[in-house]
Amino acid sequence: MADAAGAAPDGVVPDPDERKNDAPKRGRKTRDPLTRAASKRKFLASFRETFDVTKSARACGRSTPTLYRWRRDDARFRAEWARIDAEFPHVLESTARRFALRGVNEDVFHNGRVVGSKRRIFPKLILELLRAELPEKYRRGLIPTAEQVTDPDAAAAKVRERLRQMDASVEAAPPPVAPSAGPDAAPPPA
Repeated sequence: MADAAGAAPDGVVPDPDERKNDAPKRGRKTRDPLTRAASKRKFLASFRETFDVTKSARACGRSTPTLYRWRRDDARFRAEWARIDAEFPHVLESTARRFALRGVNEDVFHNGRVVGSKRRIFPKLILELLRAELPEKYRRGLIPTAEQVTDPDAAAAKVRERLRQMDASVEAAPPPVAPSAGPDAAPPPA
């Protein structure tokens, strides 16, 4: 044990610069490389599920600056991170499609108690998906806003023309095919 002057029991006073070099840097913990690899795996697994860097950093017990430093310095880690990041738009799109097609169940409350559930659909989401898939048919600007109208007669003519185009596309579509009742079904009455 050192005395008040900082001398060791043998009377040798340690060099203050040596003491600084032996101590870990402030704010940084020295960790085992195997722990670092496990933290990277845990982060990537969580990131794959959440697509959220902050939540994934908490899940692996590391700070976000540490993870960003690892991404900068480790090519393999950077490539895996980028691959997961590239999946996000596809996951988002499939989630939007699922919500648009199936909706979500919501509880119905009465007097503070759940009395049932109802399916909620998202019409604006459906419209946005239609605009993405069929832009020529569902594009924005079918009906101009008041700020866009400089010549009311020209705007009205554009709207009438667009409605004629929509009517023509509906009339040109083949009629829907009725489902057959099977090979044993009687022919429809004439």
